[in-house]
Amino acid sequence: MLKSKEYLSNIAEKCIKKAKTLGATDVEIGISNSIADTINYRNKEKEQSDRSEILSLNLITYIDKKKTNVSTSNFDEQNLLSLIERSVQQTKVSPKDEFVGLPQKDHLENKIPDLDLYDQNILSYDFKQNFLADMEDEMFSNSKITNSNGSSFTEVKSNFIFANSIGFCDGYNTSSYSVFCEALAEENGQMERDYEFDVNRFSNKLNNPRNIGKNAANKACARLGAKKIKSGKIPIIFDRNVSKTILSLFSSAISGSAFARGTTFLKDYLGKEIFSKEINIIDDPLIKQGLGSQCFDSEGVKNNKLNLVNKGNFNQLILDTYYSNILKMKTNGRSG
Repeated sequence: MLKSKEYLSNIAEKCIKKAKTLGATDVEIGISNSIADTINYRNKEKEQSDRSEILSLNLITYIDKKKTNVSTSNFDEQNLLSLIERSVQQTKVSPKDEFVGLPQKDHLENKIPDLDLYDQNILSYDFKQNFLADMEDEMFSNSKITNSNGSSFTEVKSNFIFANSIGFCDGYNTSSYSVFCEALAEENGQMERDYEFDVNRFSNKLNNPRNIGKNAANKACARLGAKKIKSGKIPIIFDRNVSKTILSLFSSAISGSAFARGTTFLKDYLGKEIFSKEINIIDDPLIKQGLGSQCFDSEGVKNNKLNLVNKGNFNQLILDTYYSNILKMKTNGRSG
């Protein structure tokens, strides 16, 4: 069972108070608790199941313009006290960095939005096992599928709290359900494999298991008999598994750290057209039930929707407090 919000908040507030008593001028703390259950299947039989629980604490102490970051998974009271003492002592001898520090208080989220990120339901072992059985059964109904490279069902429930020494202390629960299967296809001595998966905040919104199994089989079979094509300039359509990689590379290129270090090829293009006018790229962390949604960033800062690219124009960087200080810009709540 997950630790309560009150339990995590109480620990966070005690740690902040102790760090301040020992000489820290500012403090940030994040405490997270997660429980994961996984069942693995292969060739229509259960291979293994496991359950893991993680409780972790990350503490950042500041003394003027010095900073230290420490973490632990041992919540024994004496260990936490030693951790805080060690962090404060390390901070005292750390080098100064004029750009470190907490975000401005008016940048913090003061009204946590309800994004509906937590599924209260707890799935039975039989439900997960039947889901995997149906998925592999459908996959093997394709005559070209000769083997399974494994299927899995993972349920994760999490809770976390973030607090700092200027009055912020809040958090929320999240859940995720992920299913995966990989098929091996064979024809005329040639073997190929491919996979299908689905992830959702809510279990009842997962794709039908038979659809997942069918898609894995079809994708593996589609690879059979593949041939090279001649080099040329031709239009292409990116598969979703590739397109997300392109967006990931783009987000790295427009990060505050890349701009501050001058390591991005886009360093001279802020405010300029870099794509076709048909292209818009939006980062919206406030989508209800969204897999990437969050009520605030890892510094407690408001994280509103950003139009990163509008009609081809590159308009916004991805900024946290540290790099916004370096670039003399305002953070837009993209820490973590």
